[in-house]
Amino acid sequence: MQIAFTSRYRFVWLPANLLLMAGFFGLIAGAWVAMYYEVVPGIASREDTLSSIQAVLFGLAALLSFAYFPLALTTAKARQWTQASILAIVVATPLAIFLASEGLLSHYLWWGPISDTDRFHMLHHSLVAAVPLSIIYFLFLRWRWRPNLLTELGPPTVKTRLTSAVVLSFIVIPLGILVAGLQMATLLSAAALIGVIVFGLSALLAA
Repeated sequence: MQIAFTSRYRFVWLPANLLLMAGFFGLIAGAWVAMYYEVVPGIASREDTLSSIQAVLFGLAALLSFAYFPLALTTAKARQWTQASILAIVVATPLAIFLASEGLLSHYLWWGPISDTDRFHMLHHSLVAAVPLSIIYFLFLRWRWRPNLLTELGPPTVKTRLTSAVVLSFIVIPLGILVAGLQMATLLSAAALIGVIVFGLSALLAA
């Protein structure tokens, strides 16, 4: 039995568009910083603010994509491996692009005269990682995202959603430690909040 192209599956384009927005925002803002680095007073602090805006866009894309984790588990339990693998890519890719853009990839694709200076820092990260990876992911969705071909399995169960929230919380905690240090009270609170948001979003998508 085939399912219709419902809002549950159109939602996947929101994180993809946020990734593109983050990438091109960083490209434009980074170019502005590079052009006016020696002209505008205090531009380094402004670059920090601009980088924070880009990070928020990336983080929001990753958070929203987590809402598909319960659906990925549901298709995996049904042994529909093609659908499950595509959904797994949908869940993981925004976070992977975020991390790659923040340094896991961009710091390994460098040329000293450009990459080792603050002047080109944001431009470099966006140009070599954020923009190309976001475009590739968007094109992947255009090529492979065919929700009308998914088999109707019914909405994820409450158990599946709770499992998803717990698993994602334990993914977020070590990442938070790497980024923010050992501030466990804040990290655990943030992880719990993310779990609640994921549970709510997955319930909404499965409605």
